Amino acid sequence: MQSPIRNLMADNLATSVFTIAPERRAEFETTLNNFDLIYINQRRWKFCAYPQRTPGEVWVSRGAVELIWCASLAHFLFYTRLIQRKKFDQPAEIDPHSDPAVSNALHLLRWAIKCQKEHDEGDDWPTGLPRPLQLPPRESDENVADELCLVTCAYFLHHELAHIRAGHASFTEEQLKDPRVAALSVEQEKEADIAAAEWVLDQ
Repeated sequence: MQSPIRNLMADNLATSVFTIAPERRAEFETTLNNFDLIYINQRRWKFCAYPQRTPGEVWVSRGAVELIWCASLAHFLFYTRLIQRKKFDQPAEIDPHSDPAVSNALHLLRWAIKCQKEHDEGDDWPTGLPRPLQLPPRESDENVADELCLVTCAYFLHHELAHIRAGHASFTEEQLKDPRVAALSVEQEKEADIAAAEWVLDQ
């Protein structure tokens, strides 16, 4: 894997399930520890669980984490540089390209979305645009993007772990064409969303 997201995945992604709710670590180790976290070196979005396998498996693709990191950086810079501490008493025009850092972050986000839409399986990163750093300076833009990305990934991981804990079924695209199966899938997704939110926020 050549993508600079590899360092974040290797060093912090797995532990994010603990660090997002450290007060529940002991509980995690007794109720949620029977799973394998598998990284996939592909661009196409993949954050999914296979509850029927023993142990359960959660698959995460490089491209999914890349997209989350790019969105985290763009959101943070857009808000802090163009929105925060400003009064909008009347309609105002905001030019996202008026700030070079915001403009670059939005170009990067556009690239990450395009990779998903076009099923780009390259292992590249745009030159001249922001990127994850192996050791970003504390409170730098890259450091904040790392933290936002990891929090988001931790929530997604807890969502997938909820599928495993509940023993949910996995469905193929063909099976999901059946309206009854599709409705069951939606219910399972809602249940996993609620379980993940409860794990992160309840205590």
